[in-house]
Amino acid sequence: MSNFQDTLEEFFIEQLNFEYNGLELPAPEIDGNENILNYTKEFEAQGVDILLVECKDRIIEFQKKLIKNQKNQFPNAHFLFVSNDGKVFDLYNSSISGNAKKITYDEIGRNTRLFKEKLQFFDVTNTSDSTELQINVEKAFDTSDKITKKFFDKFKKIHDKLQKAITGIEDKKDKSWYASVMMNRIMFIYFLQKHSVIQGDTDFLLQKLDEVNANGKDYYKDFLLPLFFYGFARRDGHPEKEKFAEQYGSIRYLNGGLFYPHHLEKKYTKDNPKKGMYEEPALQTKIGISAKLLKEILEFLNGYTWYLDNRPMKEDTDINPDVLGYIFEKYINQKELGAYYTKEDITEYISKNTIIPFILDKMRTSGFDAPDPNPMITNNEDIIGAVGRYVDGITNYKEVNFLYKEVLLELSVLDPSVGSGAFLFAALNILLPIYQKTIFRLKEFAKTEKDQWLQDTINTLSKHAEEYYLTKQIILNNLYGVDIVEEATEICKLRLFLQLASHLPDITSIEPLPDIDFNIYAGNSLVGGLSWEDLEANYTMDLFTSANRDNIKSDIETLSKLKTEYREVQQNDDNEEELNHLKNNLTTLEHGVNTEIKIGINNPFHWFIDFSKIIKNGGFDVIIGNPPYVEYSKIKKKYKIVNYKTIKSGNIYANFIERSLSILNDKRYLGFIVQLPIVCTPRMKPVQDYLEKNTNLNLFSFFDDRPAKLFDGLEHVRATILIAQNSRNAENEIYTTTYNRWYSKDRGELFDNLNYQKHSIKPVLGSIAKIGNPIETKIFQKLEHLSKLESFLKNGEVPIYYHDAPQYFARFTDFVPYFESEKEGVKQSSHVKDIKIQKDKYHFILCLLNSSLFYWWFIKVSNCRDLTKSTILNFPIPKIKKNSNEEYVKLSNLLMHDLKKNSRLKEAIYKNTGWKKYDEYYPKLSYRITKEIDNLVLSEYDLDKKAIDFITNYDINIRLGNNE
Repeated sequence: MSNFQDTLEEFFIEQLNFEYNGLELPAPEIDGNENILNYTKEFEAQGVDILLVECKDRIIEFQKKLIKNQKNQFPNAHFLFVSNDGKVFDLYNSSISGNAKKITYDEIGRNTRLFKEKLQFFDVTNTSDSTELQINVEKAFDTSDKITKKFFDKFKKIHDKLQKAITGIEDKKDKSWYASVMMNRIMFIYFLQKHSVIQGDTDFLLQKLDEVNANGKDYYKDFLLPLFFYGFARRDGHPEKEKFAEQYGSIRYLNGGLFYPHHLEKKYTKDNPKKGMYEEPALQTKIGISAKLLKEILEFLNGYTWYLDNRPMKEDTDINPDVLGYIFEKYINQKELGAYYTKEDITEYISKNTIIPFILDKMRTSGFDAPDPNPMITNNEDIIGAVGRYVDGITNYKEVNFLYKEVLLELSVLDPSVGSGAFLFAALNILLPIYQKTIFRLKEFAKTEKDQWLQDTINTLSKHAEEYYLTKQIILNNLYGVDIVEEATEICKLRLFLQLASHLPDITSIEPLPDIDFNIYAGNSLVGGLSWEDLEANYTMDLFTSANRDNIKSDIETLSKLKTEYREVQQNDDNEEELNHLKNNLTTLEHGVNTEIKIGINNPFHWFIDFSKIIKNGGFDVIIGNPPYVEYSKIKKKYKIVNYKTIKSGNIYANFIERSLSILNDKRYLGFIVQLPIVCTPRMKPVQDYLEKNTNLNLFSFFDDRPAKLFDGLEHVRATILIAQNSRNAENEIYTTTYNRWYSKDRGELFDNLNYQKHSIKPVLGSIAKIGNPIETKIFQKLEHLSKLESFLKNGEVPIYYHDAPQYFARFTDFVPYFESEKEGVKQSSHVKDIKIQKDKYHFILCLLNSSLFYWWFIKVSNCRDLTKSTILNFPIPKIKKNSNEEYVKLSNLLMHDLKKNSRLKEAIYKNTGWKKYDEYYPKLSYRITKEIDNLVLSEYDLDKKAIDFITNYDINIRLGNNE
């Protein structure tokens, strides 16, 4: 390794006043520990330790694994991993938080400034004791949600004000949309001007406002629009840009589509425009925005410090690009659209287990010796580390050439409900290190290989900041998205531009941004043609004349060729004239084709037109996302979806799965997070059947919404993550996890600890059982041959009452729980149901239904919320042993008495129905009795000791713990 110790001593000893320790530590006994070169307690101060782990390779999954192994031994330590010959440092927050976050120093990618800034929180001279130092240090890793929410509250007010103040647009939706367009543009400029990118002025927009007003001109029409359309959107030398520069000074060319005339600016132009200073037609707009309001907006934004990197925001005035995703999440109507902001751990888990398997599969099927990804997914192994080691170990030029040219540059990743782009950002973060490792190998081969393509590639790279260039290649070549909300697609593009800019070592030397208008589209992913034949079969095609059909087909072919050409020309930043010519032709032709194909539905998305090359080649390689959770009955008045085999499932996330599999190439990967009922409600049988027929691999992982939940939305969402491989000609294999429950403090380890079990259990009540280990499989195999409880209901005469929504315990009683309402008086609650049991088996059944075995069964085969009579009746039941009935009588009476003793009378007031009083029960307080019931009940089943221990202790830390 290089002499990184000097750098670290300068940081921690000279600047932060830590003391050197240097105590050698034994390497942890974990998988992959051969990666460790040296492990020491390197620095210490006021009870805070910095543990230095020197590694051969930078493997993030290994880093997390080591922290998990060591955190109890070093509760006040921060782990500093050094890799890449001492050029990359990853520093993690204190492991006791349970949610490991890191800051990175990267000399290779020339990304060191943020690390140095955050490290100042570790300065011992700013603290009086250990507690204060720990508090300060945690701020370096703080995600600062509160700051983001504060900004959003203010942003929403100013956005609403702008929307109301816009003149020249009457349509309310268009007004809101255009307000977002303006705010997006202005905020992008704020991110840049903070870094002195625009005329070296960190206060550029506000300074120019005063200048324009002093000259008696309109700030919006005479300055902002020309700044957008010519200043940023045209290269130096363009005549209209020169006119602008004479008045307001030179502006760096940015491109990117963000500053081209927007659809709304073209829509609302004057009928008889007068000749103006500039020739752009959109400058002759009907739209107006007062300078007074714009000044208020600029002064609001001026109160913040705008950082291009995604640093934690330590001050109330710090803003980073992640805030834009939060703004979109909150600004749309979540309930109506079924959209939930997806956190990074979810997007990373899904992305790595779909993108990397595709890459490895592609290499394997092309004759190269890449590792098999499927066991890594099902065993939840370090798949990121595996692909890194594979690329590092390639010794054949043909192999690395194929990986870069035929796999990475051709890979297509789609999110069909892209929102503000969370999944595309995860895909970018997965792909960038793979690109970097591949380029490193290509550079090594360039020393000996004479291949002209290789030399040209290395020469091109040398002309750019490498990380910026590779990020641009990924955005242009690999990432695609569609969303029904136009504002979502614009924010997604904006965030991608900011992400790209953040990879420049010197932002003042920003290069032109790529145009990704043909990567990210606005449209309805569920409505429109997959092919010309699909259109003719499923939509009313006589809405345009048959004479036009051949012309439209020809135009679609032309579109495909033009888009391919446009992508190639974009690689050459100097050819602006050809690029503009192609863009104008493309936009005109695409609009014309989509206008001609009228199917009677607003905003259709025709996959075979807009992604023609990808669809023609068989479809996308990876499809990932979080589709909307919306009942079809709520939206079918707005649009109808036709010819879906999953239509009876009732929720459009099922239709997103079907559509996605239909545009996914064979043996490719799908990764979605959807609602839990996909595996455990009868109405989801159509989508289960569709998956069985069209995939050869399904991984289902399951997540509760209590104690903690995956989504921070207002509603509780119980979730399933589905990873599937598309194949219509192979036997389907299913793997499942248990029903995962966790506390918030343990979320950092949630996805690392997923355990999959190959599923061999027949569906029960249309449910794919939530099995996560071999013991559960054996228990099911024991139960499936037994009789069902319904056989004990024949001639049943004595009622057992139960609550239809249990949480951590099933609540069955021999009495009706007290319930009283203001409007109906004392009565049986609508949530309390009953079944009638034969008298001689009554106490046995009452104990059985209150046992941990029944609760486990309920969780495994139901939606984990609604206890239905069908679930109860299908519960497997053994023959009761002789002479045990007295024990059941005794224990059932004890439990009923204890439940009543521990109950509390509750009162609640509801807006529509008035007050209600009811007894609330706390079964966990009666767990001692439940344990006795478990021991007795489980003795009736032929289960071994491991199975009995498993059932009696099932989820016990959650069931008896404090609810969060």
